[in-house]
Amino acid sequence: MVRIAFLNNMHSSVMWEQAAKTIEEIAFQRFGQRDYAELRERCQNGDIDLLITDMTQETPALRELSDAVRLVTHRVALSPLLGGDFSTVSEAEAETVRAYFAVVSKENYVNGLKYLAAKAGASCEAEAPKPVRTNGIYHPEAGETFESADDYFAWRNVHFSEKNERTPIGLICYYGQIAEQNIADVDAVITALEEENLLPICVFCDSINPAKESLEAMYPWYSIFKNLPEKPLAIL
Repeated sequence: MVRIAFLNNMHSSVMWEQAAKTIEEIAFQRFGQRDYAELRERCQNGDIDLLITDMTQETPALRELSDAVRLVTHRVALSPLLGGDFSTVSEAEAETVRAYFAVVSKENYVNGLKYLAAKAGASCEAEAPKPVRTNGIYHPEAGETFESADDYFAWRNVHFSEKNERTPIGLICYYGQIAEQNIADVDAVITALEEENLLPICVFCDSINPAKESLEAMYPWYSIFKNLPEKPLAIL
């Protein structure tokens, strides 16, 4: 059993915990700001085999814990800004690790943890990181997401009797909500719209890019709504 500690700064650790629960060969624990004393003690006692962190050299907590965490045999920095001798893997291996965890994805996170656990001695086999699509259309009954409106309407034509004749209403949510299954409120809105004989089109995206000039590039959801045969009555 490889004991893994994740020293987390501010980002969500939900997917880490979901992925870790699927791997029998590891014991995973996340350490946040309130857990520094426990983390220091466990590092000093040799109770951690592998430490992963998304912090950088400028993070006060990491400077505070520096001597303790360096007692851990296997260490990995997710940020390239944490240089020096912190990571015990090669730079090529570090790049592979970052590819696993670059985008929230349960499949990639599971394989990323297996990859790291194997480095620490566990009998794990990891698949290579896979591309992740962070834009598309979501419906709670589909079991999959859709890359285009055409794909979504084709699915609805099979599963619903109205053949997409309802008035469309657009919704926007974040990809992270879909990936982490934190979507109970989105599901409730979609269900409520359908009960009112409306056609929900829930578009998810990763984030906006204000540096881009065109609306299509700046807002990942824009092109989907723009190219619909009938424009949404409203976008929520």
